[in-house]
Amino acid sequence: MKALILSIFLFNTLAAETIEQSINKGLEFLLSHQNKNGSWGSAKQTKALNIYAPAPGAHRAFRSAVTSLSLRALLHSGKQKSKQFNKGHEWLFENQPKVKRCSVDTLYNIWSHAYAIEFAVDLYKHKNTKKAVKKKLALLIKGQINRLKRYETVNGGWAYYNFGPITPKVSSHPNSFATAAILISLKHAESAGFASDKKIIKRAVKAVKRQQKKDFSYLYSSRFRTYPMLPVNRPAGSLGRTQVCNRALFLYKDSIINKKSTELCLKRFLDRNNWLDIGRKRPVPHESWFSVAGYYYYFGHYYASTNLPLSGKDKQRIYAKKLSSIIISKQEKDGSWWDFPLYNYHKYYGTAFAILTLKNCQ
Repeated sequence: MKALILSIFLFNTLAAETIEQSINKGLEFLLSHQNKNGSWGSAKQTKALNIYAPAPGAHRAFRSAVTSLSLRALLHSGKQKSKQFNKGHEWLFENQPKVKRCSVDTLYNIWSHAYAIEFAVDLYKHKNTKKAVKKKLALLIKGQINRLKRYETVNGGWAYYNFGPITPKVSSHPNSFATAAILISLKHAESAGFASDKKIIKRAVKAVKRQQKKDFSYLYSSRFRTYPMLPVNRPAGSLGRTQVCNRALFLYKDSIINKKSTELCLKRFLDRNNWLDIGRKRPVPHESWFSVAGYYYYFGHYYASTNLPLSGKDKQRIYAKKLSSIIISKQEKDGSWWDFPLYNYHKYYGTAFAILTLKNCQ
């Protein structure tokens, strides 16, 4: 019996050390690859297959989003006193308010607003943040909440493309996972005292709920409501979306999303993880089986890690080990993680999501 207890203790200790080592390698990558101006990422790495990204708006949005994610990873890892962190959040204070709708048909900026809010709220709530910095953060948070209010679709929720009629208010169909991620960021802002328009929240929750199927898969967007059995909308195709959508609906007290259903979906996510892995690093979005896109990979794993506490202590340990093992096994030699070639932004959002995932698994 003593031998068994000792072996479990040693296993857990080794696992914790391995996670910490992996996190440190990722942090070293972020700290050594920051742009001179304090941001992360650029549009310099080009290829024939890059996604549609009208300049300069799309790249302002991408750079701000990956900078917010990188800063959040540093903050959660105790690197807030580093010169890179200070330089990064000063860049964000100056540049994030300039991020707007990229073009008539493209709204990648919604991701930037959401992740800027999450980072700013975390820093605002941090015990060592000075009052002068908090004032700047409060202005930033309020400004980003207002931007999201401006870019709400006519159907409620948010979309990052608008290929339909050009109207004062975005006419596109909302994406389930984008809307869910934004709802989570707005709930996070609420925890620090920054409330959002209740009508907008209610419409967004309904937009996600409309796209929920009985098997807890979610439509890619409400445009597919009459094609629920397309591969992209089936459980395997929804793996990268289900976790974020479940998380959002749980936070907003949806009656169907509870600990039991969330744990079921988390188990499915880990059991069927290969569907996501097959799509990882493929250069064309949705070219993999079940139309899985590479950029769902670390996004999906991060939101899966936020659902870990809902699975009960015993299962939480098991799922955390599986999740951390998956993430650690995908780390690159330079310490980064990436899942989809996106100009020169992919290594930064991938690394940030991976670090935050591992922190949640610790």
